[in-house]
Amino acid sequence: MSELEPIEQSRNRTILERADLKEIVEKPLLSACEKLYDKNIRTLSTSCNKKDIETGFAYIIIDFDTLSTENQEIARQMGDPISYDEMMAVKIELPISVNTTATEVERSANDIADRFHDQPATWIKGYTLEEVHQIYGSTDTETKPEDLAAETGMAYNPDQKLFYPSEEHLNKARSISISRET
Repeated sequence: MSELEPIEQSRNRTILERADLKEIVEKPLLSACEKLYDKNIRTLSTSCNKKDIETGFAYIIIDFDTLSTENQEIARQMGDPISYDEMMAVKIELPISVNTTATEVERSANDIADRFHDQPATWIKGYTLEEVHQIYGSTDTETKPEDLAAETGMAYNPDQKLFYPSEEHLNKARSISISRET
């Protein structure tokens, strides 16, 4: 653990694709964060590096407000909801020391992630055509939505008439629609 350098850019960064996690999550917590992402649980921040040895714990902070009722109960077993950047979150602490190995932290973090259940990705926002025009300062209202999606790098769902920041977000949003219909 004492050789792990911190990644200082993870706080509240929106993950557009699962592969982005590798850039912002330190290795011992990566697998757990990937599991949480796959379960549609939004991770807000993580830390597991040599600086954390001084505090005695590594951590994963998850967005409490967007958890399903079932997952909120599971999260409460690991920590009390806290105010975090104007939202409610749960900071899940994993005890570490100078003698803790990265493998031990990884195992503990995966055990925690395994306790959570799949849920709808309610934290993913779709944008209307008008909102996308506002975001990108576009005045060309004649552009077809599919062309606008290609220009902006967003993904477009013609059934919902909504744009999403990435194809993965669109697919996660589709799973919300499907679960509401069944």
